[in-house]
Amino acid sequence: MLKIIWIIFSFIFLCLTIFHFYRSAKKIEKPRNKAEIKTFNGVNLGIHEFIEDFLKYLDTYDRDNRNQNLAAGFGYLLATITAIISIFLSN
Repeated sequence: MLKIIWIIFSFIFLCLTIFHFYRSAKKIEKPRNKAEIKTFNGVNLGIHEFIEDFLKYLDTYDRDNRNQNLAAGFGYLLATITAIISIFLSN
């Protein structure tokens, strides 16, 4: 009975490992910066600066999200290996 529980845990941890490694490879699609803004009396509206800052934020968010998913994926991989070892060690 204990082996069946460890097999179930192994399967769950393996699924979570695959999910997090898959998510670590995904990126947010960035909008194209094709803003064509007409200023009012020569006043800069700051739209281009906002778009550039937002794209930099998306790059930072993508990098942090990738690192978090990789850390979680390796943690679940370690849990999977531990659960598989426990299958053979349980009576």
